[in-house]
Amino acid sequence: MIQTSYLIFVQCSVGLEEVVQRELARWGLVGRIFAGGVELRAGWPELVRCCLMSRAAESVRVRLKAFVARDFEHLVGQLKKLPFRAHLPPGTPVAVRVTCHQSRLWHSDAVAERVYGVLTQHVGCVRAGASERDEAQPVFVRLDHDEVQVSLDAGGPRMHRRGYRPHVERASLRETLAYAVVDQLMSELGDAPMIWDPFCGAGTLLLELLHLHAGRLAGEGRSLSLETWRGHDAEQLAQVKQDLLAQAAESARLLPPLAALGSDISSRALDAARTNADAAGLGPVEWRLGDILEVSKAVPPGTAVLCNPPYGKRLADCDGVKKLVQLCERRPDLGPIVVLAGGEAKQIIPSHWPATLRFQNGGLQVSVRVKRRARER
Repeated sequence: MIQTSYLIFVQCSVGLEEVVQRELARWGLVGRIFAGGVELRAGWPELVRCCLMSRAAESVRVRLKAFVARDFEHLVGQLKKLPFRAHLPPGTPVAVRVTCHQSRLWHSDAVAERVYGVLTQHVGCVRAGASERDEAQPVFVRLDHDEVQVSLDAGGPRMHRRGYRPHVERASLRETLAYAVVDQLMSELGDAPMIWDPFCGAGTLLLELLHLHAGRLAGEGRSLSLETWRGHDAEQLAQVKQDLLAQAAESARLLPPLAALGSDISSRALDAARTNADAAGLGPVEWRLGDILEVSKAVPPGTAVLCNPPYGKRLADCDGVKKLVQLCERRPDLGPIVVLAGGEAKQIIPSHWPATLRFQNGGLQVSVRVKRRARER
């Protein structure tokens, strides 16, 4: 087993840092929160676990030793001292991504050229072309107040993709953000007989919930960047993955049965949701065409509601948020109710539904709002 210790940064959307930290804690790992992610030191099995299991992570990066650079000569000199060769074999295609914040070296393109120069001339890597960037090894470089942090991507591109969603609808929610909403519901759920998404669209929220409930790994179908690193052992990776799948399946067997209902006023959206669920082998889930108030007549007491109703540009499509609030006033038995709200929808939702998370979705500020089920007297 590989014994190397890594400084790992689990990067996520700003606002989801505590969600990532809770994930790590469930696996017995302790990390420190920074803006946009959580940092921890751990071994190779834990690095693989983060890559394959984290549902909130947008990327998992191995951080190399940080240094200070106030001019390009010093930058290049320090870059040459970093252990790139310990990870990247000659011929590795690389894609450098630079961000600069309040540093003397403020021109990100100029910094990137120096990094490419060291990687190609000193390490033997190959600069990836525009059409090759998805297959290339990402190298992240962040300059903040003259401190330079270089990181190597370990998890692979587009970690938010699970592989269960070949069809998307307009304004579909990214899977990592969907997980943050699902995670909030699971912490509130209790003994609800059913989970209902009345604005299901292509089904992302319910599919993320079902994927998790079925004991599936977030990255089970993804190739990892670390598979191209020096010393990679395919047999070890396969064994760790098999162990993680077994653990997830065992945890799933202990969960109570899950009844799920997805509804929408768009027949096209429901067709996409059905296709996605069938393609991923996720279920059972019932899909119904209809308005929220109409479908609610078939929803049993105590049902939990999980939804991403129209807001922002989508708010003009229907008055779904108002109908949701109206329904909750009529049906106090429903709950918990977990809603992702943005734009004008945040003003429509009652103030006594507290916001538990705040982040951005498509550049729009959104919040997760929660209404807990009324207690029986």
